[in-house]
Amino acid sequence: MIFMSSYMFKKWFAQEYQFFSDLPFLFGLFFLILFFGKAYDLLYNLTFYTIDEISFLVILKIRFIIAVLSITPMYYFSIGMILFFLSLNDRYKKLNNKEFSKRIQLIVLLLIVSIEMIIIILFLDLNTNRIILPSIVIPSFLIIVIVFYIAYKNKRLSQVNPLILAIGFGAYLISQIMRPVFQILFGETSLTVIISEIIDLVIYLIIFLGLIKKIEYK
Repeated sequence: MIFMSSYMFKKWFAQEYQFFSDLPFLFGLFFLILFFGKAYDLLYNLTFYTIDEISFLVILKIRFIIAVLSITPMYYFSIGMILFFLSLNDRYKKLNNKEFSKRIQLIVLLLIVSIEMIIIILFLDLNTNRIILPSIVIPSFLIIVIVFYIAYKNKRLSQVNPLILAIGFGAYLISQIMRPVFQILFGETSLTVIISEIIDLVIYLIIFLGLIKKIEYK
């Protein structure tokens, strides 16, 4: 994760001009927060069933908050792409105004993240965690997959490979759906955790490949 993050930030700083909306910056941030999330997973897994319920619930809520923060750069990018595609329609010409579009992008981002944070803080417990995480992850990554696929079909984002990114995030979406199923079937054992993390790492490598391998549209 650190290598991927460093590579993307290095690529961002190598640009003539740097903007926080640039893909290298957003993915660098994505991998960096993901690193902290995976590091925190060590604490989560080591304390599972070994501390009192209240303490574990605090750890669980912090982990979910980190998960939301790691998706936030992708939220920002996806919202921006959706607004861009809408701006191509005459009905939404106002979105061609960059200042107005950026304001809408930020408002929608803050609204989504705030709602998810409130749900985690107020409603997450040991019984609902297997429902809340998929309910956050599934719609989020489904939108990300659709955005990258639409970008591929419309021959956009030529500086990356949107098709590979769509496949990578699609695979990540499927893995997040299947993880709770495997936990129910086989239990929260060290083997299931290791297998899940290996699958996730392979998926992250696919996403990283989509970032470094530019697509050539014909």
